[in-house]
Amino acid sequence: MDIDDKLSQFDVVIIGGGPAGMAAALWSDELGLNSCVIDSASNFGGQLHWIYNPITNYLGTNLENGEAGFRDFSKSLSRRNFTQMLGCLATSVDVAIGNVLLDDGREIHARAIVVATGVRRRTLGVPGEVEFNGKGILDSGSRDKSEASGRRAAVVGGGDAALENALILADHADKVYLVHRGDRFSAREKFTKAVKRNGRIEVVLNARVREFGGSSDLEFVDIELASGGSSRIAIESAVVRIGVQPNSGLLRGIADLDAAGYINVDRECRTSAQGVFAIGDVANPVSPTISTATGSASSAIKCIAGSVRKTE
Repeated sequence: MDIDDKLSQFDVVIIGGGPAGMAAALWSDELGLNSCVIDSASNFGGQLHWIYNPITNYLGTNLENGEAGFRDFSKSLSRRNFTQMLGCLATSVDVAIGNVLLDDGREIHARAIVVATGVRRRTLGVPGEVEFNGKGILDSGSRDKSEASGRRAAVVGGGDAALENALILADHADKVYLVHRGDRFSAREKFTKAVKRNGRIEVVLNARVREFGGSSDLEFVDIELASGGSSRIAIESAVVRIGVQPNSGLLRGIADLDAAGYINVDRECRTSAQGVFAIGDVANPVSPTISTATGSASSAIKCIAGSVRKTE
């Protein structure tokens, strides 16, 4: 569909093409709504492209990884009618008139706006974190485990993802340092018990990373100890898993956010801004799952469909 011919004719504009946005597009078509999905990436899928482990907790499926999930989701959308705008960045929304402004100057108008922008990984913001990305700092312990083979590695973080990455790397690396700023992990018990039993993992608590360093490739990590002093650990590989933060900037100052920046919504996924809904991880710090993302999409679109019918 030619977007230039449809700029002001949408019932719903969906910002974000991850599982929540894809499900919103499906439900829009299911309920007879004319919708448009905007995503700054070159393809839909969002965080599905980050998942390198099997997905076994989405009802009715047993997927090899996120890419397999993306392919299945894409099949579900293949015969659905909606407009796609990939490689387009939404820079602002005007709630008063229902407009979404794109970075190329175009304005997209709709009766309702659905924000499905998800989350992004937190970074440490320390020297060397960017410089050694891909030169020792790995994107994923699961995907890049072979790069740690026979090496000394560090994993930074204390949640499920950090401990799971440490356990994966420990099957390949000579030694894994698990560095966490707190005095205890927030990860589930099954991960903490497995870490304690693994002789290749050395736990370093109450420690903050100060710097990743080396010459052309990663060679060490400097940490600051809560007890005082510092330590330099020789490593060749590292994974940072310190949680995520919501991509809620579009609605900052427009709709209510919580202290962590997640968008507050009611049970039908309405925000405090008239005509604006938020679905998926950007509005759900408690259970950021595929199930919640797709479920919140159906709730929001059904609510919008009901409102549209009342005005027709």
